[in-house]
Amino acid sequence: MLNLLNNGVCVHKDMLLERNLYVASLIERYLLSHPNAMDNLDGIIGWWLTQQKINESVHAVSCALELLVDKGVVEKVRDGYYRCTMN
Repeated sequence: MLNLLNNGVCVHKDMLLERNLYVASLIERYLLSHPNAMDNLDGIIGWWLTQQKINESVHAVSCALELLVDKGVVEKVRDGYYRCTMN
């Protein structure tokens, strides 16, 4: 497969396509929540994508915490607080 130069780093062609599809999905999710959105490239990068990454990160952390609860590494104590159980 071809390797392409991306910001001084060789990247596999399939990895570039996967990244582009991922970014496109972030933009699409933003637009589903904000159907009247309009911005330039800087605004899309600075606002739309940042907002979607924050939402994605919150979801990922929540899921990871639940996995750790199931594994017995942390426990949910009260009011959304978690604590380590590995003492």
